[in-house]
Amino acid sequence: MLDELYFPWKDALIIKLLGKFVGYVTMKDRFHKPWKLQAGYKMIDVDNGYYMVKFDLEADREKVIEGWSWKLFDHYLVVSVWNPLFVSFEEK
Repeated sequence: MLDELYFPWKDALIIKLLGKFVGYVTMKDRFHKPWKLQAGYKMIDVDNGYYMVKFDLEADREKVIEGWSWKLFDHYLVVSVWNPLFVSFEEK
């Protein structure tokens, strides 16, 4: 049953802006600008400053994963691959 819930997000990424909190609307509006994405994406707030992002194109996802240091509002943006065991309040 849980597999059915996880499946749509299996290729999602987890992102977090280090040292600065910005709300969902601001993050959704701004985070994609340094990446210059070719297509759309879906983003959800998973709490504690973490967001889960699913890209419409695999090429956009790979660009973000393989990129070097991403910055937003002069703070580093951490990017990692999502897994079903991710719990935002347990991450450091």
